[in-house]
Amino acid sequence: MAAYVIASLAVRDTAWRESYSPKTAELIRKHGGKVLAPVGSGVELLEGKVKLPTNVVILEFPSKEQAKAWYNDPEYGPMIKLRQTGDQHISYIQELHAGDIITIRTTLLEIKEKSIRFVHEMAHDETNEVVARTTLKAVHLDTEARKSCAFAEEISAKAASILATVGRQ
Repeated sequence: MAAYVIASLAVRDTAWRESYSPKTAELIRKHGGKVLAPVGSGVELLEGKVKLPTNVVILEFPSKEQAKAWYNDPEYGPMIKLRQTGDQHISYIQELHAGDIITIRTTLLEIKEKSIRFVHEMAHDETNEVVARTTLKAVHLDTEARKSCAFAEEISAKAASILATVGRQ
């Protein structure tokens, strides 16, 4: 049964695409997948008043296992990090049904002087399979000065401690 990866991207910077796109396309093909809607495909709201992502990417694979093999391919890991330098995105990996019990896990990925990056993963409780993932980057703001500012030292220290425990420092 075909499986689809749907990524909702809010692209802030396109510099990553030049290196990302050719290698990622090669890895998608390697795992039997094809691109149905590429990065750069326009998104248009036909009804309602929801804020749209700047891009939606749709990939098709022959099976869920092949889709996951593509995403977990060691060669794709560096491409994920590259893409995350310029976007915020949501990837829908597997369908859920009414009544499914889920767990949402948050993992800190990186902290810098004025920004923090983390991932939320939604997992199906029975199978423990990740069914959706969103990676976010937040910038610490001084709302009175209306500009970015450094995190307080105690926040930076706590985040560095968390990163050290998960081996991401």
